[in-house]
Amino acid sequence: GRQYSLLPFHAWDSVSSPKGEATELEKTKQVVGMQSKELLRYLIFDDGYKECVKVSDNEEYNQHEELKLLKLQHLIRIANDLDAWVVRLPEKFPDAKPPQSLSERPELGTDTSKVGVNAKKMLSTCRLLSLTADDIGREAVDYLRDGLSSDAFEVEKDGPTLEYRTMMCVARMCGVAMSRYGEYLTPKGRQEPKEFGSREWNAWYVRDGEMRVLGILRQTLLAEANKLKRQHNLQNDAAMTMRENGACPIEYSLALLRKIST
Repeated sequence: GRQYSLLPFHAWDSVSSPKGEATELEKTKQVVGMQSKELLRYLIFDDGYKECVKVSDNEEYNQHEELKLLKLQHLIRIANDLDAWVVRLPEKFPDAKPPQSLSERPELGTDTSKVGVNAKKMLSTCRLLSLTADDIGREAVDYLRDGLSSDAFEVEKDGPTLEYRTMMCVARMCGVAMSRYGEYLTPKGRQEPKEFGSREWNAWYVRDGEMRVLGILRQTLLAEANKLKRQHNLQNDAAMTMRENGACPIEYSLALLRKIST
C-alpha cells in the first residue's frame, strides 16, 4: 500500500492553501513541487559517471545537466504509477485465503529457490535513472526529450554497460527496502511464531515472504550484473561506475527544482 512506498503519496491528501481556497490546479502544482523534492533523491548517484554531475543555475547547461533535468521530468510523470516502482512476485502459498480458517499449513505452490517476477516497468525506471549522455548511440538526451511526448514511454535495453547499471540500481533499491526491516532481518526476528494462523503468524508470513523475495531478487541481480561484467570484459570501463559507498552531494542537484518550476 501507499504507506510503504518510497514516494510521498500522502501529499495528495494533505495539500491546502493558507486560506483553504486553493484551486485544483494550484494544489496539483504544490504536490508536484513536493514530489519533485522527494524524487530528487533518486538522481543523486550519477551512476556511469566518474565525476558527479553538478547542475548549474544558468539558463544554459551542458548535455549531462539537461539529461538529469529530463530524468526528473520523467520521474514526475511516473511518480504515481505504482508499477514503475513495484516488483510483482508470485505468492508463496497460492491457495491460502485469509478469510478461511486453516487448521494446517498450506502446501508450497512454487519452488522457493526460483522466483518468477514481473519487473519490466521497474527495470525501465532504473534504466532511466542509470542513463548517461553516451547511451542510446550518444542520443540519450533526444531519446528522453522525445519520450516526454509519449503516454507509455519506457526505457528499453541498450547495451551491456546500461544493463549492468540498471541491475545494480534495482539491487540497490532492494537493499534499501531490506534495511527498513531492521531487527526482523536477524535470526530472532525471522523466527516463525508457534501459533499458526494467529495475527503474529500472519504478520510474520507476509513479512518473511517479502524479505525472502527481496533477498533472492537482490542476489540474482548482483550475480547477473557480475556475469555481464565478465562476459563483456567491462571491469575497467568508466561507464560501469556505481556509487555504492555514498551518493553525490544533493546540493549538486537542487538547481533542478528551480528549473522544473519555471
